[in-house]
Amino acid sequence: MTFRYLAVLLLAVACAPKGDSNSSNVEVVSRLEQPGITLRRDGGEIYSVYVEEADWSREQSQAVCELKTVTVIEFYNTKLASGAIKALADCSILRTVRFSGKTPTGGSELLSLKDLKPLKIIGFLGSSYGDSIMGYVGQLAQLEEVYVQADERNGSLTDSGIAAFASARNSEAPLQLFLQGHPRITDSAFDHFGKIKGLTYIDFGEVAGVTREGIDAFAARMKASGQTVRIAYDSR
Repeated sequence: MTFRYLAVLLLAVACAPKGDSNSSNVEVVSRLEQPGITLRRDGGEIYSVYVEEADWSREQSQAVCELKTVTVIEFYNTKLASGAIKALADCSILRTVRFSGKTPTGGSELLSLKDLKPLKIIGFLGSSYGDSIMGYVGQLAQLEEVYVQADERNGSLTDSGIAAFASARNSEAPLQLFLQGHPRITDSAFDHFGKIKGLTYIDFGEVAGVTREGIDAFAARMKASGQTVRIAYDSR
């Protein structure tokens, strides 16, 4: 074989169409392009999936993972099939998962996300999310930000939920909590907040049942122990 022929052969291989990969990607996307599902793109790549008022299957979660480009997925009033949350644990770069409206979380199925190492942010937006999820979420050691927020200002999270989270948390990684809209969180919760490993920030919004006196006492206690926790609180 001459050098000239070898060069031509290598060029032909390099320029050959990569139809198999492209067609495979198209097939994966077709499983996601359904009514109620919005795929957000950046430079042609899908980076975010928003599911609203729709059913969501385990196979669709698997399709998200197969894309290897999705970093955010949000479910709003979504009917999640059994195994749909667990399947997300195989997504290689999924960083943010949000549940909102009346989307069920699958309860203990949340624990399957312990193996999703890229996951840093989890959100629960709506008054239906409260104490029952906190023991599970506390076990997701890789989290850096946790949102449990109620837009209607009638959230169901209480001091007991904070206690469950504190007991389950076993990571020193820096953690921020966003807990707006829960008036049944009181000053008694500060005993539990003080036990949450890695806690650096709490945002109560303007309707929590905590008081300025309770916040100041907690801040002083944490400072004395060598830990600083910033707190956002609007007393209006």
